[in-house]
Amino acid sequence: MTNRTRNLLCAIVVGIFGFRSLPVYAASMYIQQLPTAFGVGDVVEMIVALDQDNDDVNAVQGTLTYDSTFLQYIGTNTARSAVNLWVENPQTAQDVDGALLFSGVTPGGFGEVVLPPDDGYPSTVLFVARFRATQPGTTRLDVVDAQSFANDGGGSGVDTVAPSYTVTILDAPQHPNADTTFGSDHTPPGIFTLTVARNANAFDGKRFVTFSTADKESGVAYYEVRENGGEAIRTASPYVLQDQQGFVALQVTAVDAAGNTTDAYTIVWPSLWSVAAGCIIVAIIAILLIARKRRLWTRRRSVKD
Repeated sequence: MTNRTRNLLCAIVVGIFGFRSLPVYAASMYIQQLPTAFGVGDVVEMIVALDQDNDDVNAVQGTLTYDSTFLQYIGTNTARSAVNLWVENPQTAQDVDGALLFSGVTPGGFGEVVLPPDDGYPSTVLFVARFRATQPGTTRLDVVDAQSFANDGGGSGVDTVAPSYTVTILDAPQHPNADTTFGSDHTPPGIFTLTVARNANAFDGKRFVTFSTADKESGVAYYEVRENGGEAIRTASPYVLQDQQGFVALQVTAVDAAGNTTDAYTIVWPSLWSVAAGCIIVAIIAILLIARKRRLWTRRRSVKD
């Protein structure tokens, strides 16, 4: 997704969900790490957070960049995120090596959903990216193209700074016995529903389905879709149906970062035109069969006479 497209999507969403008018303040998008000291082989959490002067920001976007020769990307956790609606989810948007793109919005502003600091996490967390240190040395992480938008109903830009963050990787692991996976999470994502729609102004009028859920432990990593029990397709919401005409038994599976899953199901009925066309075809076949049977009956009567 290009920056221009992301800006447009974010502006549209902010325009829809911005409810109150507030003065614009400066914001800072910064990085905080846990643990504070780590070495080769250790797993470190890089917390991307937002510091705002007031509860006036309801949307953010940017790109987290890192040097993949020092840090191996493992996964992203959005369980503590202040973002309620991702336009571009950092869990699924690793378009290029060394960059995590993200953009999202929270109706009403982030001030409504901030969490109290806990276990070293700041209150307004955007997402947490996990990395494994692969070689010693000093490296840098940056949030480039960082932008924030005011909760003023118009998507006004907020002056946003994003200071560079430097980390030092030691020669030896500092936490060899630490839990380096999401294995402690045994809770599946929340139950969710599927909404099927068709809009002349979206996806060229094709049928599509929307869905969303949350996972408060390790975060939703991705979704998989199956049509009529077919092959699973990793995707995101909204999803455009491959079968645009017929009957579709649809299954969507939400998978969290620990591998726990939750399924949602729905039946997509054929379009009215398809139903009408099917009825017409069935009616024609029935008429042909009846006519053929009548001809056979008439021929047999003639032979008997």
